[in-house]
Amino acid sequence: MCKICTYCGRWKKTIEIRLYDEKRRKVNVGDLIEFTNITTDEKLITKVTSIYTYKDFDELYENHNKVSIGYDEIKENGVVGIEVNLYNK
Repeated sequence: MCKICTYCGRWKKTIEIRLYDEKRRKVNVGDLIEFTNITTDEKLITKVTSIYTYKDFDELYENHNKVSIGYDEIKENGVVGIEVNLYNK
């Protein structure tokens, strides 16, 4: 499903940050989500306990413990925006 982060595996990062798109709007409290480490194929099954919606990432950052959202990892590694175009063979 998505790349598992070491913080999640050690239960420090407890909030997964995503855009609130159509797919994420279908997620409900009580749902199970499986994360897979694409390098080791290790799987981690988690249960959704809360859903927080905000207008932007800044508002989310202001309202949660930095460790719970993996902020230390962001601070250490930075962030990236990857622009893509449709590829037709």
